[in-house]
Order: sequence, then C-alpha cells, then structure tokens
Amino acid sequence: MTQDDSSQDESEILSSPCPECGEANIQPLHIKVSRAGHGLSPDKRATFCFNCGFIVEEKGPDYSPPVTMPNVKEPSEYTQCEYTHDISDENVFDDIDSEEWDCVHPAEEGHDYCIFHALAEEKDTERVSQRFIKAVNRGYSYEDVDIPVEERLRFFGAEFGEFSFEDVVLDPSTESDICIDLRDVNAGGGIYWSGEINCGVLLSGSSIGRLSTYSTIYGDLEVREARIRMVGFEGANIEGDLDFTGSEISGKTSREEVGRGPREYKSVKVSIACEAVSVQGTVSLASSEVSGSVRIHTWDIEDGLDLRDAEFDLGITIEATVGDDVNMNNVVVRDRN
Repeated sequence: MTQDDSSQDESEILSSPCPECGEANIQPLHIKVSRAGHGLSPDKRATFCFNCGFIVEEKGPDYSPPVTMPNVKEPSEYTQCEYTHDISDENVFDDIDSEEWDCVHPAEEGHDYCIFHALAEEKDTERVSQRFIKAVNRGYSYEDVDIPVEERLRFFGAEFGEFSFEDVVLDPSTESDICIDLRDVNAGGGIYWSGEINCGVLLSGSSIGRLSTYSTIYGDLEVREARIRMVGFEGANIEGDLDFTGSEISGKTSREEVGRGPREYKSVKVSIACEAVSVQGTVSLASSEVSGSVRIHTWDIEDGLDLRDAEFDLGITIEATVGDDVNMNNVVVRDRN
C-alpha cells in the first residue's frame, strides 16, 4: 500500500479485521490538529475500530506511530448503576428540568455502582481515567442496550480522586452540540489533562484540587460555582468561553526565592497561575472569590473579560490582549503587593 492511493488503502483496511481485537468494525477517522502543539500532524487520517478503540493506521505528511485507545474491559453484562444525584441546584443544573438524575453507566460486576461512582479510595484512579476515555470516545457495546450520547457523557457526582490523562484525544463522535458533563464531580487529587477535547466540558459545581490543562478544547470550558484549590493552565487553547463565575479558588501555599544575595524565601499563596493561553470567547471570573494571588501572563482573549463583583484577596496581575470590553464593576482587590 502507498500513501498516494489513499482510497485503495482505506478500502483494504476497512475490509480487514482489526489487528487488535479481530472484529471487522472499522471506520475512517479524521483527527484535528492541536494548536497548542501536542504532536499531532496536519492532515492526519486514521481508521478507527469501534469495537475496541484501536487506531489501525494513520496517514499524513508527518506520519507518527499509531495511537492505542485504552485497553480496559467494561463489565461483561449491563446492569444499570444505582447511583442517583440531586440536580435541583439551579445555579449548576439550570438547563435540566428535573430534581434527580439516574446514572446510566454499567455497574461494576458484583457491585451496585459504576466505576465512576464507587468511592475514590476503593478504586485505581488510572483505571477510572482510562474507562472514562473509552466511555466518551466509544461508549458501550452491550446488545439491546441503547444509551443516548447525551446520557453517556454525563458523570454527575463522580468520584475521581486524581483525574489525569496525557496526549489523549477525546471525541464523542457526534455532530450535535453536546458537552462532556462533569458537573458536581469530586477530584480532590486534581485534574491534569493534555491533548485535545473535541467538544465543550462542564465542571460547574465540582470540587477540584488543582485544575491544570494543556489541551485544546473545541468548545466552552464551564467551571461555575466550583470549589478549586488552584488553576494552572499553560499553552491551552479554548475554542469557546472560559467561565469561572461564582467559583471559590482557595490557593496553594509554596515557597519562592526572593532577593539577589544569599538565598531568601517567602511563602506565597497562588490561586491562578496561567501562561500562554488562547480563548476564542469570553473569560469570566465574575462573582468569584479568589483567596490567593492571580498571575495571568500572555493571554489572548478574543472577546471580553468579565471581573464583575469578584473578590481578590492577594492581588491580581493580568497581561492579556482582550478583543472586547473589560468589565471590572464592583471588583474588590484587598492586597496589591
């Protein structure tokens, strides 16, 4: 096979069984390029097995080795998770006309709850992350069980502990305007994401240790009414709005070297430390409470910056290009040093 005859290559691949699982359930896949520079090449094409998630072959001007999706097994039979979640808080779940949500993810074998709703200390956090990636990208393969995409992408109240993945492409493969919905989750060990997310992400109402992303997100990143210890973005690209409205960001204390003589250190408390971030929409910290310092450097914000009614206890430094209005009505800054 040669790269010049792409249609012949694709036809031969589609008619062959997947080399990973043996099933002939392979479809073309187009992978978007990360503007944040995470190693994906322009014009990248692949053939993707919807049975096991294996990328069979990639072709492009800068070919790189195939990427394997998580090789983790789901429960052999589908039993619906028994977890329910209160969604009556209109500040977080204003788009859902219901008081309670029933989880649709499969319960673990021998347990009442799915892997996402089992207590964090009772499970392997890396395995949870891998199962999350598989659920988002491919869903479930149970016969006679049809879970709508919108429900499959909901993880309300999930217990993640530390929630991390590196150089991963998340793509629900749907044309509708759907987000990965992680509202009210608990990720006390922090969220660390890099790669690409080909839709928006909702984290409103969540409790998060450190929120760090080096990803390109093709949609909004909404973190309203959340409780976060620290936010640290570097080289991220948000193709939508970045919304921290009403969130509490408590800050992390660490030691920093000061002075030019003998080494001297001081304790500093930092809540937001972000550099080289591009946001195609609006950035909002409106009505937020930020206990540590804010250091935002070399940001490119296409639309506006909304800081209305925000409270900053240890000062705020922003170096950004803003394409529209900056709203600072009723901002409280208690320490400018």
